[in-house]
Amino acid sequence: PACTLFAIACGADWFLGATPERLVSFEDGELHIDALAGSAPRGATPKADAENRSKLESSLKERHEHALVVQSIRDAIAPLCETLQIPDSPRVLALDAIQHLHSPITGRAARSHTVLDFVETLHPTAAIAGAPRENAKRWLAQNEDLERGWYSGPIGWFDVNGNGDFSVALRCAL
Repeated sequence: PACTLFAIACGADWFLGATPERLVSFEDGELHIDALAGSAPRGATPKADAENRSKLESSLKERHEHALVVQSIRDAIAPLCETLQIPDSPRVLALDAIQHLHSPITGRAARSHTVLDFVETLHPTAAIAGAPRENAKRWLAQNEDLERGWYSGPIGWFDVNGNGDFSVALRCAL
């Protein structure tokens, strides 16, 4: 229920999924981005769930990775924004089977930017490709032994006014 569901037909193929990660939502200059990085499983009992959540919140490794993602988003979009609000620390977003460190980022675009300007600036995120982005993309191109296809790409919609909503195509299948 907390995910964006999608299904797109392309000839005889279908690309479908349920992603928790909003890349950017943009309406009349206001933007919303979900920084998700750092994960832990949900527990089978309330006590186990709380223990997993506590481990996630206190994990230096997970918090560091989350901070890298937040910093990469800030660095990418700050030149496009008049204002930017980023929480000092992440909260936990609990989904059915997994929980993530989550920082909701909001802002106001400068000038006449559109949602596609932000999609281009943000994709691929550090959570998908690594950081710093250009070095990580180069390393993946040389070392990754698979073709990602549509996986992890931006998926969404936009209108003639430059508004739109894009998510990262995760938890998906072709």
